[in-house]
Amino acid sequence: MSNSSSQNLNIPINHDTNKTNLNNENNSQLDNSHNSSSLTNYSLVQDSTHIEHKPDESAQIMGSLGDHSTFTWSNYSLFELPYIFVEDGLHIYPNEASLNKSGLFKTEEHHGHKTVISIKKEKELIASKKQFEPSEVAPNIDLSITNFIAFEFIAVIILSFLFIKASMFYKKNEGKAPRGLANLIELGIEFVRTELVEQNLPTKKITDRYLPYFVVLFFFIFTLNFLGMLPGAHTATSGFWINAAFAVTALIMINYAGIKEGGASHYIHHLATGGAPWYMIPIMLPLEVLSNYIIKPFVLTMRLFANMTAGHLILAALAGVIIISKNVFAAFGIVPFSVFILVIEVLVCFLQAFVFTMLTSIFMGLAIGDHPKELAHQH
Repeated sequence: MSNSSSQNLNIPINHDTNKTNLNNENNSQLDNSHNSSSLTNYSLVQDSTHIEHKPDESAQIMGSLGDHSTFTWSNYSLFELPYIFVEDGLHIYPNEASLNKSGLFKTEEHHGHKTVISIKKEKELIASKKQFEPSEVAPNIDLSITNFIAFEFIAVIILSFLFIKASMFYKKNEGKAPRGLANLIELGIEFVRTELVEQNLPTKKITDRYLPYFVVLFFFIFTLNFLGMLPGAHTATSGFWINAAFAVTALIMINYAGIKEGGASHYIHHLATGGAPWYMIPIMLPLEVLSNYIIKPFVLTMRLFANMTAGHLILAALAGVIIISKNVFAAFGIVPFSVFILVIEVLVCFLQAFVFTMLTSIFMGLAIGDHPKELAHQH
């Protein structure tokens, strides 16, 4: 009896124990499966990240067209360029290592591109438990020297040397006909004057007053375009913000000339009516403001950006076909066509400098009008 009762007593105890063991086993299995799935997911993320950022031939070809934080020739980074930020003061770092050691900023890679992050901003957003994009933790003002800006400095050095050299010739040979480099520079200046500026501005005096700006604009864009044609070099004018800076300076000069030469009253009247009757002001004023301050600068930016980028993309795509396919025979058809595109690109380099300068002079002439103040004083 006692044995049977003990057996009866032991059965539920063993049953609970088995249930507990089964629950523990199930929980451990769930934990293991959860951990394994987490590890699997993590490994998948890591693998996908690795695959996404794996440098392949196409990424290298397309990356060679973009801007970089190092001075890059072809796909080779020759040396680092300085980082310059304005955030609670001015911060200048000669290279990436010194930037990361500062404790104020750090570099992280996102989608294959290095971005600079303000550690202070990042901590604030993490503390607020908000999701954020890398652009939200970028420094307030980024004045860093990039590869495109480095090529702009090269263009400035080249043009300064050429113009100083020509100027020295004129000083040493007063009254003599120019020859060599001086003759070439004079032909270029005369071309800008007669073909681009004089035809669009109302008077000779106004043409002479703004000629230096147009000469610098034409030669600077022209030099940047041709620097990009050198094997391995980068075209600064294929950068959107570089061209936007040109457009902003053009906008400032256009409106300055419109107010100075045409008079403030003429400038405001033209802005308000666009030459239409006064009762059209409610319609014309928004259109003129949009046209003068947004559409015209955007047109100048996009024309230069799109035309200088398109040719390089075509050449990169043609070269990419040979490299990615690893087919030598493909070169027999692609190389001659690439040479043809390259010849067209040389023409485009000149043509885009010509068009940008000409459009700027046309817009300036429209802002001044047909009857500037100096003609009014003569009458």
